[in-house]
Amino acid sequence: MNKIVIIVLVVVLVFVLFMFKNKKSEVRYKEANDPGILEAKIEAQSKIGDFIKQLNNNKDPNIAFNIKAPFKEDEEVEHMWVLVNSYKEGSFSGTLNNDPESVKNIKNGDTVIINESDVEDWIISNGTEMTGGFSIKLFKK
Repeated sequence: MNKIVIIVLVVVLVFVLFMFKNKKSEVRYKEANDPGILEAKIEAQSKIGDFIKQLNNNKDPNIAFNIKAPFKEDEEVEHMWVLVNSYKEGSFSGTLNNDPESVKNIKNGDTVIINESDVEDWIISNGTEMTGGFSIKLFKK
């Protein structure tokens, strides 16, 4: 890889981490059984094939692919974002992109594997435009 590509990748990664990183003061809560949250998950799952197709065909290092999924520890469940690296055989591999509030068995930056069926939302972003983000719309109200 040449130096320019590496620099672009680092800049994009820093931007995405900054863009999607939840700070404690920015954490917002909704019940898991909230009708809007359930509808958002249904919509995200119904369009997950589009996300996978774009991820697998992507050649642009400036495009970030993120998914939201539940993480569990004992009785605690926290819904967090993952920066996706790849998709293979029904699972996404990526890096946790949130600082957990209640789940302590994982931390920001950890590599995680998420089953396709566990995806609650997804975002494709080039830094200025975003596709997906079905649950985010609920928090902007």
